[in-house]
Amino acid sequence: MNWKKTLVFFSIFIIFNILCVGLRLIYPNNISLEIQNNKSDFVQIFFKKNGIYTEENSVWSNIQNQPIVDFELPFGGVPENVLRIDPSNQSGTLIIKNIQIGGLFYNKKYTSEDLINYLKPIQMINQIVLISEGLQMNTTGNDPILEFYVNDGFKLQNFVQIIICLFFTIIFFFLYINKYFSKIKIVGLYFEKYNKILIIFFPIIVTVGIIIIFYPGFMSYDTLHALRSARNGVTDSMWPPMVSYIWRCVDLISTNPSAMHFTQVILLLSATSCIIYFITKKVLYVLLVFILILIIPAILGTLAVIWKDVLMASFFLTGFASILALKTAKTTKMIIIYTLIAIIFIFLGISTRHNAILAALPLLVYLSYTLIYIFQFKRYFLIYSLLIGLLMSSSLYTIKIQLDKYTIPELNEIKSSNSVFFETVRILDVAGASICTNSNLFHKLLPDLTVNDIRNMYDPRHINLSQAILAKIPTDGRINQVWFNVAFEHPICFLYNKYQMTKFLVGFNSGQQFLITNPSIIDNEYGYKLLDSKIRDFFVNYIINASKIFILKPWFIYLIVFVVFFYLIVKRKLNIELFVLFSSALFYFGGLILLGNASDARLPFYTTVTLIIFIILGVFEIRKYNILSGDIK
Repeated sequence: MNWKKTLVFFSIFIIFNILCVGLRLIYPNNISLEIQNNKSDFVQIFFKKNGIYTEENSVWSNIQNQPIVDFELPFGGVPENVLRIDPSNQSGTLIIKNIQIGGLFYNKKYTSEDLINYLKPIQMINQIVLISEGLQMNTTGNDPILEFYVNDGFKLQNFVQIIICLFFTIIFFFLYINKYFSKIKIVGLYFEKYNKILIIFFPIIVTVGIIIIFYPGFMSYDTLHALRSARNGVTDSMWPPMVSYIWRCVDLISTNPSAMHFTQVILLLSATSCIIYFITKKVLYVLLVFILILIIPAILGTLAVIWKDVLMASFFLTGFASILALKTAKTTKMIIIYTLIAIIFIFLGISTRHNAILAALPLLVYLSYTLIYIFQFKRYFLIYSLLIGLLMSSSLYTIKIQLDKYTIPELNEIKSSNSVFFETVRILDVAGASICTNSNLFHKLLPDLTVNDIRNMYDPRHINLSQAILAKIPTDGRINQVWFNVAFEHPICFLYNKYQMTKFLVGFNSGQQFLITNPSIIDNEYGYKLLDSKIRDFFVNYIINASKIFILKPWFIYLIVFVVFFYLIVKRKLNIELFVLFSSALFYFGGLILLGNASDARLPFYTTVTLIIFIILGVFEIRKYNILSGDIK
């Protein structure tokens, strides 16, 4: 055992745990009051300690010209679950609109309706009335006092923080054992014996955890659209009908929406586990990729929702895992079976999103490359791989387009919405270019439209936020010519909308990431709704708050990917599998930009998950290279 390396190892471990605790110092607990009071100068909050309130245990804030005041709370939360609030230093009328209390892992907003049950007048307040603006109260002196009884979630926050630190302690211990004792016969045999059990166990336990926490799964408008089409029949192709057909199959097992939620998550995590283990042969790397999946808000937030983006990613990664299995096939029968499995899952991935074909292209080229390699066609090896891959891509996409035109099994024709979709994308591109050039580039269609009108109606984040301008511009085909003219006459400003979309997609915008998750089930005729759950609320708050931490944002992850990618190129260790994952992820992201009309965080889910896998496998290749070169012993 190298004691110097052991000392470094445990030093890193200690530093990590200090940072684990220090996160709460960087992101302290806080309370925020939205209050309307034109007479008072400040608001003061007292914390009860040993049963009494004192000036030493209080904080105050000036409220002149600011309706929202923020206070930092003690490290452990709210002592004795009660606060004293002095809302004014003058007699008169004031309105408390809401109180928000929280920290890094906990957040709760008390509306004026909630506050009736949590606020208790102590002195100089003779009337509290709920009005449309908030909770109105009349004060009779210069020292009115309220007590605010907090439904404290900080105990759960503290417990979760301990669990997180303990979890990483176990991982560090595992790393230490794996590094320094794996050569010992008993320990080495133990890990080797249970490796294959663990790569099956990890996806199951993580999936069950996600299903329980977010039960029955968040459901957005397009989720319910897919469900209605599954049960009542497909009527349009605005969203790919394949999702509904798959849900119809899942319904045969259980009509509980959590069955669909379970299907998409277990397939994704199982494929990820198999890919990592197939290439590395180490459970540790499987564990690392699962940790990253669970802590990155843009991934966890999307996994919490029954969304076609997760389903598409699970199909593509299962297809990729099938190609890896194909490389080990010993007989013609197994080659045919693995090839068919890969093609079926890649086709399902293509069919679950209209722009998924770009992600499938590198996977299908890799499939043809693998088949040609197996049958040892050495002449024009790469050219044939590319041509066959392109042929398979065009064939599968053609089949997908035909399936979008007809219902299954009735084969009734469905009206296509592709032309309207493309026109809406082009309207947003021209709107963005108009803002960039500060001129109305819709002048041939709407000459009276002003740039200010466009600016007020355009929002690059989502098509639903730009409905005002979409309603004004006619979708009769003329926008296509306008779009082409803008592309040629203003090539730089033509990219303004694409730049804005990219910024929101990767979380490079200021503030929290846009639509990091959809933490609700919208009203529906099936009676599906969320039950009260503090654990789910905690994870939702984590997703929202952690999305503000730059190292957990997609842009930072993509930056690491490019560093790893170019390092592997320089060292000539970029293998075909890593290149395929990298290409598929980036091709899909490019499709989101070129053909997208929304910028919420769920959309690049496949890109983010695939690039996380790329990072883990890239680190494995770098470590293997350093070991072989003698840099690591």
